[in-house]
Amino acid sequence: MSTSKEDPRRAVYSNRRLKVAVLLLSLLSLPMMASFGLFLWVFVQSSSLVDARLEEARNRVPTRVYSRPVSLRTSDHMTADGLVSILNALSYQETLSPDPGPGEFALGEKRVTVRPRHDDSTGIQGNEPVVVTLDQTRTAGDIVKSLKTKTGRDLKALTLEPALISYMFEGEDREKRRFVKYDELPKHLVEAVLAIEDRRFFQHPGFDPFRIVGAALRNLRPGSMLQGGSTLTQQFVKNFFLTPERTTKRKIQEAILSFALERRASKKEIFELYVNEIYLGQVGSFSINGMGEASRIYFQKDIGNLTVGEAALLAGMIQSPNPYNPMRHEERATSRRNVVLRAMTDEGFVKRDELPKLLAEPINVRSGS
Repeated sequence: MSTSKEDPRRAVYSNRRLKVAVLLLSLLSLPMMASFGLFLWVFVQSSSLVDARLEEARNRVPTRVYSRPVSLRTSDHMTADGLVSILNALSYQETLSPDPGPGEFALGEKRVTVRPRHDDSTGIQGNEPVVVTLDQTRTAGDIVKSLKTKTGRDLKALTLEPALISYMFEGEDREKRRFVKYDELPKHLVEAVLAIEDRRFFQHPGFDPFRIVGAALRNLRPGSMLQGGSTLTQQFVKNFFLTPERTTKRKIQEAILSFALERRASKKEIFELYVNEIYLGQVGSFSINGMGEASRIYFQKDIGNLTVGEAALLAGMIQSPNPYNPMRHEERATSRRNVVLRAMTDEGFVKRDELPKLLAEPINVRSGS
């Protein structure tokens, strides 16, 4: 019985082949491992920076300056618009319900129904709405004719909480800013910002490859204006973490920091930080930072009372605040607002049959001190 023996040439050939394969795999994997190690080191460094800056942003509590409690009395000189401005300054929300809840008001014919918030520190009771009836006399003009509760009880005065006049920040920067929480933002304002700035904000990990490729393709078209592929997260990182220089290194830093930020904060918190940080124009020597302050400056409204058109205007100003300032460039601001409204329609945030009416609305800015 014969036994087969392994061909020694095959063993030598197989061992040599194995060594070559291992060598090739090593040469290919070394750059990948080095790149991964570099990325990991940069990510850890970026995460430390993000943690430090996030802590600073979360703990940035300014000094608040309040007025004395606001009081209304019969025979006080007051117009309906003046009363609404006061209520907006107190962050009261307008409602269509004839029975407002605490911190809400409803407009009627020559009257405003308001329900004060309950405040133990000032003795304000928000148990029932108060109907403020306004009238116009030949001599005195617009006055408060009567103050009555919904049960018909006459009041001599209606006391509301103190108004927040301003925030004061430490440092040399002259800025106006009014912080708002994500839950205080009206839905159509969030939708306006998403439609024009970052439609996939709640889906991407901080940077959007589809957006970058799309912007690059559009920039290749002859005669097209240069467009960026930055996400909302990257815009916030650029303004809050980095310098405004435009280099390849800074764009890589921006992408890595954005990815790190998305691992450290929720989407809602990033959006909240963004709308409180963005620059939205200039009033005198003060810069306007954040949507909360911009709604007061341009519309004399609490941010929760912005209309769809007003929200679209503020969202449109993000790209270039001073050229789209409605106080100085009404026609240009209107055109930009309409671009946002059409983008909101494309995304399904605005119904198509409502678009013509919204496009026809004039911009109604109210300049105030």
